[in-house]
Formats: sequence, structure tokens, C-alpha cells
Amino acid sequence: MAPTREETLESASPHPDFAKAAAENAQPPPPANITVPMLRTASNAGKAQYRSSHLAPPAGLREWEIEIPTRDGSAIPALVYEPTGEAVSERPILLFFHGGGWCIGNRFDDFQANRVIAVENDIIVVAANAHKIHKSASPSKGLIVGGTSAGGNIANAVVHLNREQSSISPVTGQFLSVPPLLPAHLVPKKYKDDFISNEQNKDTMFPPPKLLEIFAGAYNPDSNSPLFSPFSPSANYQGLPPTYIQACGVDVIRDDALIYERVLREEHHIATRVNLYSGLPHHFWEFFPQLTEAVEKRTKDTVAGISWLLVKGDM
Repeated sequence: MAPTREETLESASPHPDFAKAAAENAQPPPPANITVPMLRTASNAGKAQYRSSHLAPPAGLREWEIEIPTRDGSAIPALVYEPTGEAVSERPILLFFHGGGWCIGNRFDDFQANRVIAVENDIIVVAANAHKIHKSASPSKGLIVGGTSAGGNIANAVVHLNREQSSISPVTGQFLSVPPLLPAHLVPKKYKDDFISNEQNKDTMFPPPKLLEIFAGAYNPDSNSPLFSPFSPSANYQGLPPTYIQACGVDVIRDDALIYERVLREEHHIATRVNLYSGLPHHFWEFFPQLTEAVEKRTKDTVAGISWLLVKGDM
């Protein structure tokens, strides 16, 4: 059930566990001369160190890496998670895009959640692209496109293109976790009073403003394009699939997700499911893994949300 306005407003009060973790892990502001390559190197090093203690996949899952050729002659690395339980000739696919402000992060992001999603939903998860997947992967059994943070924004673009190009494998569900979707100048008039998270959370925002400036400058999107925002003047909602959305209370882009959910459900009668993580910051499961209770809840919610998309997409 979508949160009420009162619940949304209250969700910006930091949870005590988050406040404690943030104070104990306070980071200095990034240097004024920091660059995207510097950020990428630091981010990958930190995540590699964390992942080194969780290398082995759980029972019932195998993982392998692939490279996906692209039209410009380059290749995109991707990580495939495939359940190894009872033999199944065909499995649905979750095409997952990681976050990182469109310029950092990698295919290993959200790896713990992706492992659980794959095993619990008996679904093949591909962290970046759905081509060259194991033969048991079958879009006809369900093709979900999703991502976290900037990856949620990319997922929105992929869903848009999939529909506009009349793909032979239509997307059956989209999973948008803490996505940036709504530039301030595109907020519909009827939702102006509900678009408050950027102001409400400006003093508790995470990541810090300097990084957000770098991300925006590196990506430099056309904010009026439907490939960037579903609120674009040329956006078309016809034929969009069931949508599962996650938002965090202490997040400047919280209302991007919550307003989009309302537009889909109330104005276009598209099936939606939403989870709001009150008192918690943007992408907390990646930045604050020590918040184990909250991280475990979010993982369980995600498993349930993907399961819901598989059922809804098959109706």
C-alpha cells in the first residue's frame, strides 16, 4: 500500500540506527578537485574489499561473468546469477542495472541482494544486460528490467525503448529502486505540494551535494527526454508494465519515486507495489550494510516484489 502524506513526511526523520552509523562512519567532504576516475577507483576498491569476504555464492546458485558486445564495437562486462536447484528448462530473467550516478559502480553492486533474489524467485539475474545468457533463460517466462539509484533511471529508459521499438521480448515488469526520475521543472502542477523531499532532506542528504554535482555533470542528460524522465512532455504511459518501486525517507529523490507510483496507479491504472524505508538514506543497503535489520527487510521486500512482478506480468 502506498504511504500516506503523513507517513511520507515522517519518513524523513532519521532512524536512530542510521544516525548512529552515520556518526560513527562520518566521512570528510570530497576534495574540490576530485574527478570521476578518482571516484571510480576509490569506489571499486572499497566494494572489492567488502566483496572479498563474501566471494562464494550461496548453495543453490552459480555465478559467472560475460562480456556483451555493443553496436559501437566495445563490450559491457556483466555478471550472471543462475539458480542451480531443480532442473528447469526455462527461467524468467531480471535484467539489473547498478547505481553510481551514471558514472561509477560496477556489475558486483547489490550482489548480496541479487543472490537472494535469484535463489528465492528461481530467476536468472543478469547485472547489466540480457544477451548471451545461459540457455535456460527465457524472456517468454518473464522479463523484468530493474535497477537501483541511477540504475533505476536507466531501467526506465530501457523499458521505454523496449516498448517504443516493439521488442519481440516485451518487458513484463519494472523494478525501480530509489530512482532519480523527476527534475524539478517537470513536476506536474497537481503534485507540487508533494514534491518536498529535496528541501526536507537537504541537510541530511546522502550522498553529499558535491558528488551529486559531479554525477550530474558527467552524465549531462537531456532532462526533457523520456529516456531520462517519465515525466517528459513526450512521455507515453500506454503499455507500461506492472511496476515495483522502493523509496527511502531520508533521500532528496524520495518523492521522485513516490509521485511516479501515484501517477502510474491513479492516472493510468497500472498495477504498482511500493515500499518506503522510513528514516533511512538513499541506497542504505549498499552504503550502510551494518544496518543489518533494515538491509534484511529490504532484501525480503525485494524478493517479494520481484515475485509479485512475475505473477502480475503473467496475468
